[in-house]
Order: sequence, then C-alpha cells, then structure tokens
Amino acid sequence: MISKLSNDLSSLLEQGKNISSKEEQCEKILEKITECLLSKDKENFILFCEYQIMEKIIILTKYHFKNINIIIIKNFGLVLSSVRNKKILNHFFSHDYMNQIILNISASIEEQDIDFLSYYINFLKTIANKLDINTLSLLFKKEYNSFPLLDEASLF
Repeated sequence: MISKLSNDLSSLLEQGKNISSKEEQCEKILEKITECLLSKDKENFILFCEYQIMEKIIILTKYHFKNINIIIIKNFGLVLSSVRNKKILNHFFSHDYMNQIILNISASIEEQDIDFLSYYINFLKTIANKLDINTLSLLFKKEYNSFPLLDEASLF
C-alpha cells in the first residue's frame, strides 16, 4: 500500500503549484500514509523510508497550502506522539526533516489564523516533548548556528 501511496503522491507533486486543485486527493493520501505509520507495522516504516515519502512531504510544505499543511502537522504530530522506537524517532529528526517542516510551514502562517496557529503550536510541542539528550543535537543547524524549533517556539 505504501508504494501505491508514494506513487500517488509523486503524481500529485508533478503538477507543481497546480496541486491546489487536487487538495482533497492529497489530503486523503496523507491520511492513508498516517494510518500506515500508526499501524506499527515496521514494514510500512521501512517502505516509507525506502520510497522517500518524507522528502515528498517536505516538498508539499513548500507550496504553502494551508489545508495541506494543517493535515501534515496534525498527522505527523500523531505519528511522532505514537513513536516509541528510538531508531524511528531518530529517522524523523535526522536528515533535517522536522526543521524543514517547521520552517516551511512557519513561512505560510498568518497571525490572525488562530486555528492554524494552534495546530502549529501543538506540532512544535509534540516535537519538543520527544526530544532527549540524543535527539536534541539532530535539530540544531550548525551551519546557521540556529535551532529552528526554539526560534519558532519563542515567537509564541
């Protein structure tokens, strides 16, 4: 199922900014990916990594579509909350995935959109709650001497 979802997501991404006309389809794909990851089936996570789905999700966040970004932060907040395996958690925190999601989505936030802000703040809290001495360094961007999670959280 993950391979089909990956292909479906890739097909949507090929449309570039025109993806907004397929927002509902994109949301359904993201929901199904989340369901697969929440199933705790290690094979799903392996395929998620193999098909580089996280990279595709990062690309989606760059388009700044509010509804899609809300789905991304809600769903990955759920996924992160449920992760107990340190290797899986390290995968999400390494490769700069979380920093890219944080920074891409923060660029699309409008301060007057309270609902979006509340989802975003909850997502930041979920990430912060998963940090420990080992994962903290994975979110620090040495080349910029910055910590995007802290930088964003301090704005609220």
